[in-house]
Amino acid sequence: MKRTFEFTPDANGENAVEVSAFYRKAGTNWYNGAQERGGFYVSFQKGTRTKGNGYYSFECMMFGGFKVMIVEASRDNKKKAEKILTQVTEQMARDAFEGNQKAVFDALKTITV
Repeated sequence: MKRTFEFTPDANGENAVEVSAFYRKAGTNWYNGAQERGGFYVSFQKGTRTKGNGYYSFECMMFGGFKVMIVEASRDNKKKAEKILTQVTEQMARDAFEGNQKAVFDALKTITV
């Protein structure tokens, strides 16, 4: 599940943050080799959102975002992911857009499941 927040373009022309809430099974992260716990995560990806002929596209740099575990879980639950995503505020997205990860981490502590 995703939401996109648009802002005034920065010096690189990026104008949006795509926020995703998702479940991930426990196991190895093949990108960095680390063992990760299973649970619900929120990810923030900065990029450029453009409107075409009746559609939107989102361009971003691979591995340019970050994710944060919200709660450990052993099973996927779409309602939990949706509830988490609805609690992500525009201010959290703005902090991610501005590169202030500490503010995002602190704000995500207020999310309830």
